[in-house]
Amino acid sequence: MNPQRPSASSSLLNRITGAFDRTPEWLASSLALFLLVVLVFANVLVRPSRVVEGDDLLNFYFWEQFTREQYASGQLPLWTPYILSGYPAASNLQVMAFYPPAILLRLLPLNYSFGVGYTFHFWWMALGMYWWMRWNGYRRGGAYVSAIVFVLSGFVLPRVDTGHADVIYSITWMPWAMGLWQKTLRESSPTFMIMAAGAMGMHFLGGHPATFVLTLIWLLLSTIYWWATEGRGKTLTELSKRGVLAIGAAAIGSAGVAVQLLPTLELASLSTHAVALLNECGLPLSLTWQDLTSILFAAIPFDTYLPWERNGYFGALALTLAAVAVFHRGDNDAGRFRWLMVGVVVVGLILGFNPRLPFLPDQRLPPPVSSFRMPSRFMLYVCVAGAALAGLGFDALARRAESGKGPGRWPLIAALALAGLAAPVDAYYLSHIKFASSQSDWLITLKIFLLNGALMSAPRYLLAALALWLWGKPAPPVGRCHWHSPSCSPICGCSGEYIF
Repeated sequence: MNPQRPSASSSLLNRITGAFDRTPEWLASSLALFLLVVLVFANVLVRPSRVVEGDDLLNFYFWEQFTREQYASGQLPLWTPYILSGYPAASNLQVMAFYPPAILLRLLPLNYSFGVGYTFHFWWMALGMYWWMRWNGYRRGGAYVSAIVFVLSGFVLPRVDTGHADVIYSITWMPWAMGLWQKTLRESSPTFMIMAAGAMGMHFLGGHPATFVLTLIWLLLSTIYWWATEGRGKTLTELSKRGVLAIGAAAIGSAGVAVQLLPTLELASLSTHAVALLNECGLPLSLTWQDLTSILFAAIPFDTYLPWERNGYFGALALTLAAVAVFHRGDNDAGRFRWLMVGVVVVGLILGFNPRLPFLPDQRLPPPVSSFRMPSRFMLYVCVAGAALAGLGFDALARRAESGKGPGRWPLIAALALAGLAAPVDAYYLSHIKFASSQSDWLITLKIFLLNGALMSAPRYLLAALALWLWGKPAPPVGRCHWHSPSCSPICGCSGEYIF
């Protein structure tokens, strides 16, 4: 009997996956994630006459126009006469006068630069998340899932609709900074220290100081985690070397952004944040117990001020995968990395609620937590850590499937419970979409319905992850990945039995 010949579609798929198998991982991941992001922003990329929308984008549009005019006349954008009776433009981080990607984008027409800027930053953000997960022992499939979940999370993606270009540009460097700093601690490498300092410098110049402070706090948590899990076995000399690297990173980063840092500090010293208004600005924007529902539902089912600041939703499917990761037993690097993520979620929520201090009933957490509307912005920790846990859960289920075992009873119960909570809310909002009277054509109505379904429904994560999973190399059954071990490659190439 002749063996069954493969179908044309399977043969084509095999050729595509084979091409990706022969492609270096850095190139394959870059192309795959770039394709995903380009599809999101294709409308404004192929039509340069269209401008990315957003309620607050008008501010950045006019700031950028003024900055271009000043540079074209051979002057720095130091002072703008168009705000109040005059305003120090270059001192304002949101103007992004010295942010390198913004400088390059000024080579493009103004109305085209924001679409290209969003595309580049979403791609670079996803790529940073991908490699941060790979450096922590994730398989390629799990790293792709984490990258997709993060860039499409409720804290990040709605920034396009609100026009928060500074938040998008700044958050882009967050995963790079955290991943490179972890590698600095583990490998005690001056090269990675310089790269981490560069990522933090770009993070600062990106224009959103609150997000920059959030990353600094995360880096502190990551350092404490490294010391608790790996640093205790180090000698005093080894610990001192890492302390020197931390001081060096701070010095290099500060020197690299001094042209922006010094005028910004001077402006901040004259702002309302310097005259005891931190609590008044911060307390009204702390998290409430109702805000926790945004982690479970696709849309917040109540009216709040600045809902995108409080949105911790990163997908019902991703939430289910995160629950699998938390309850799955594993003692490799990736398995232990989950506890850092769980700890970050807990710390983020505590800082987000900004509770009263027991020994000072009239005071809340330290003033920096209350500034820049920061308490509610700690929801960012939920989205980042949730995305990391989702990728870990995906890897756990993939390994079980490869071994011929099912996912187990409790992960399935958790999946059904979480999906049961999120699905009715998704369905309710999809069934109550209001269309403008001018959009009576059924094709336009269908397009809007599908668009909202793509933005609000969790299956988009599954479809994108599966597509990218087929393009990546299947991970061989290689060993317990302590990637900082001299015998392992930076992307988890070891020998032995992989335990997860």
